[in-house]
Amino acid sequence: MKVCLDCGKPISKRASHCKQCSIRRIRETPEFAAKRLARLRQAAAEGRLGPQTPEGKELAAWNRGKQLSPSHRAAISKALKGKPKTAEHAKHISEARTGVRRSPEAREHIRAANQARRKQAIYTCKNCGKTWQAYQGLKHRAQGKGGSFCSVKCLTAFYSGPRHYNWKGGTTPEILARCGESRWKALADFIRARDGNHCRLCGRSYKKRKLPVHHIIPWIENGPDEPWNLISLCHRCHAKVDHDPSTWRDTLFSLIAN
Repeated sequence: MKVCLDCGKPISKRASHCKQCSIRRIRETPEFAAKRLARLRQAAAEGRLGPQTPEGKELAAWNRGKQLSPSHRAAISKALKGKPKTAEHAKHISEARTGVRRSPEAREHIRAANQARRKQAIYTCKNCGKTWQAYQGLKHRAQGKGGSFCSVKCLTAFYSGPRHYNWKGGTTPEILARCGESRWKALADFIRARDGNHCRLCGRSYKKRKLPVHHIIPWIENGPDEPWNLISLCHRCHAKVDHDPSTWRDTLFSLIAN
């Protein structure tokens, strides 16, 4: 009886190896390996070979650790350009890069590539007229909306004075000087004592602070410093009345009359 030369199994008289040994010997030849690798690559390119299949793992193992030529890398980059990554692919790339320390050359290359992708623009400061060039999306937050200012100092200077949202004609120095006069302090104490040191709107009183004294006809509208035009209000009610003084005018006059 004739037996296989490799494993010793009985075979027919015309063969020298059994079927399993014959297939194994064929697969070990370089020609067979090259043909199989070509078929795997074609299946992967056509999307018929998933990364979790045995053939896909075999192809990945064959490519792992090999240095690609510049032309090969350029071809891969061109083929993948513009194609969105799936969530699974992005997660796989993120996990693969976790903990990897890039060399200074690699970091400089990435920085240059990112700068080349961004568009540069020229901005002009609204306050001083200074111009500067910067990448879009990287403007300093002190430049305000639209990158209109070169610094916080110019931003503050531009929106001070008449451009400020709470501008009232530049009367702050006069108001501060008038509030420091002894005559006004005595008059304010008289109004607080007249109102019982309570807010005339809500009845609130302060133990360690003095109630604000409010001009029913605003001082900026030439309202006089007279008892009939003054009333004690807490800070909350004072802010509420100051927001719309004309609406509250009749109500406050009626409180003083009573």
